[in-house]
Amino acid sequence: MLREARREDLPRLVALEREGFAPPEAFSEGRLRYLLTRAQGKVIVAEEGGEVLGFVVLLWRYGSKVGRIYDLVVAPKARGQGIATALVREAERVARGRGITSIALEVRATNQEARCLYERCGYTPGEDLPDYYGEGVHGVRYRKDLGPVV
Repeated sequence: MLREARREDLPRLVALEREGFAPPEAFSEGRLRYLLTRAQGKVIVAEEGGEVLGFVVLLWRYGSKVGRIYDLVVAPKARGQGIATALVREAERVARGRGITSIALEVRATNQEARCLYERCGYTPGEDLPDYYGEGVHGVRYRKDLGPVV
């Protein structure tokens, strides 16, 4: 089941973030709290049997037609079950509902698993981002056009 994250999900979001990313890339509890409660966007969770197994953060700027997938994490034990794809598709649905016509995101250049996921979901690699994640750790910006707002 996919749903909007709630404040009480914060401890699980923090735990998932730490499972998915090593410091310094993992977001802090404070950063996740901000994204959950005050950011211009939505945090969407995938839940099964009452357990949050993954989440995606979709951000936007008022007046902009471009959204951003800012974070996507799936618990290691739940990978390979289509959860990441479902979260991306739900972020796209929410974005369309807000009048957003394209989504951008950044991914570590060496993260083949994530790059394959986004490419399967129709995202196109574009700009190379030298040192985006730190010295010698490059990123790639992806983008997907969602089509006109109907």
